[in-house]
Amino acid sequence: MQRIFTRLFALATLTVTLAGCISHEKTSQPPAATFDASAITFDAHTIPVVILGGGIAGMTAALFVAQAKIPCVIFEGPKVGGSLAQSSSVRNWPGSIDSPGATIVGDLKTHVLAQNIPVMNEKVIGVDFSRWPREIQTINLTDPSKVTTWRALSVIIAMGKEPHLLGVPGESGSSNYWGKGISNCAPCDGSLYANKDVVVVGGGDAAIAEAAYLADIARTVTIIIRKDHFKARDIKAQERVLARSNVNVLFNTEVKSVEGDGKHVTHATLFNNQTQETSKMPLDGVFLAIGSGPNTGPFKAALELDSQGFIVLKNSQETSVHGVYAAGDIANPLFAQAIIASGDGCKAGLQTIKFIKETGFETAMVSAQVATTPIAPSEQRTSLLHDITSAQEFERLVTRSTKPVIIDVYATLCMSCKQLLPTLERIATTNKKIALVKLNMSNKALNGEMLLAGIGGEHVHTVPTLIFVNQGREIGRLVEVTDEKIINNKINELFNL
Repeated sequence: MQRIFTRLFALATLTVTLAGCISHEKTSQPPAATFDASAITFDAHTIPVVILGGGIAGMTAALFVAQAKIPCVIFEGPKVGGSLAQSSSVRNWPGSIDSPGATIVGDLKTHVLAQNIPVMNEKVIGVDFSRWPREIQTINLTDPSKVTTWRALSVIIAMGKEPHLLGVPGESGSSNYWGKGISNCAPCDGSLYANKDVVVVGGGDAAIAEAAYLADIARTVTIIIRKDHFKARDIKAQERVLARSNVNVLFNTEVKSVEGDGKHVTHATLFNNQTQETSKMPLDGVFLAIGSGPNTGPFKAALELDSQGFIVLKNSQETSVHGVYAAGDIANPLFAQAIIASGDGCKAGLQTIKFIKETGFETAMVSAQVATTPIAPSEQRTSLLHDITSAQEFERLVTRSTKPVIIDVYATLCMSCKQLLPTLERIATTNKKIALVKLNMSNKALNGEMLLAGIGGEHVHTVPTLIFVNQGREIGRLVEVTDEKIINNKINELFNL
């Protein structure tokens, strides 16, 4: 019997050893010598370091990489500035007592652009990390017909998280009220709901922040929570919001559907999960703050992810692929804080520098093979469009204009609005038959709603919105559109140009 046990033990030991070898073969990385930068031809689409994501983590990483004189580029993606840019009040950023997230992000982006780091309007749609240089496929958000494959010696992934949706009728599908009363960004769209009744769905810190912002604008704010308690960690902020006279809370309540009149939201169907009662609630806007998940869709087949979809890290910020690093919320299921994302970005940047140097890369390799800088930043100057500051200017530049007019309706804290500006500037420069102006809906003294009503315009529910005006009357609009071809097609359709 003892002999049998001995043989079984030996067999088990051998099995474990072999399994360990196999596992080691799958996860071990090739020696640094196999990554030889001198064998790489650098061109407009082959870059030493590509950074995916233009939030706090990505921009911090870029600063460190650039300071080491290693060329890099940021693919900003559709969520300009990351999650922090959507916060109207940040009280835990060191050195800043209370600042809008967009201000913190804007300052950091100014720093990035001052280092001549290109920030591109590209969205990642796929990657191939099985070969080196690593390959990244993107679409251009200004012109989605442009699909590009890039190659990089090293990649830093800092694409953050995507907000969850309710998944109820009215949110999407044929009766889609997204952008017509449903939003997930109060700093972006909140100014459009002055003296209106809105709800905030969620019970965490994000919901509290949304409610705090809206309480200064809307007539009433109702926080809808499906549980019987808040889960916000910032208790002081929660207490301040609940002390507001126009803020109400509905616990144990779920939104089952959002309805409207075809043009905008008018009410929602609510369900009390304790009493089992269903009710209709009249409202003008629904703001979602129900959590988020890691934006790791493009990496499912390329990197090791955990059960929640977050990127698995080892050796600080390194992923399961050598020379590919991750930073911020996309790899951190526990601490969704801007200061931690920035720290992660710093570490990822330093690790990338070490990896790049191990490949034998020298800056001269790029300058000798690339005659000119092939990539232009997405934002390097102030807008060329005139920003309307008074009713008199609106009358002169819009109502009485002898040219067709496009009004860029925006909000101060809307990062997507800023991302659209270069496209509008190109249109304004190339098409002299039309006039383009900006209208800031966050400017309470301007009363943008009244000005738009004067040209026959309906209520604006989200920004950015482009309003097309001819002979002093609105004749059409585009909502949340950044595709330059779509905008130009609309110009030709409506203005017959």
